[in-house]
Amino acid sequence: MGLYATLQDALVECRRCGAGNRGDWQFYYGEVSSLPRYRVGDTIRWDGSPQYGGPATPLVFAVAYPDSPEACSHCGAEFLCEVRIDNGRIVDCHYLTDQTFLPELVYEGTERIPRSRKDLAGP
Repeated sequence: MGLYATLQDALVECRRCGAGNRGDWQFYYGEVSSLPRYRVGDTIRWDGSPQYGGPATPLVFAVAYPDSPEACSHCGAEFLCEVRIDNGRIVDCHYLTDQTFLPELVYEGTERIPRSRKDLAGP
């Protein structure tokens, strides 16, 4: 997976069985060279490179991958989540899709404009 950021200890509800799952989710947004670890409420760091995205984007939904193959430890469901980042602060993490891969790294704004790795690559 390369360099990424991690949202630690996020509580996500499984769409299949309804169970709450607490775990880590990996995403590409902000500075990733130091493999930063965040919690809900933390502010995204921009002090290194490589970076994905930029601090000027007010609302971002970053595609997040579970740190284990099964996103749900109760029923074994596989799915992706999204980390909502509002004005640089991590707000929450919730279910996105049953797919296990998406070419987009983030969706920007209320219009949810998709952005890929190529669109977001920084310095």
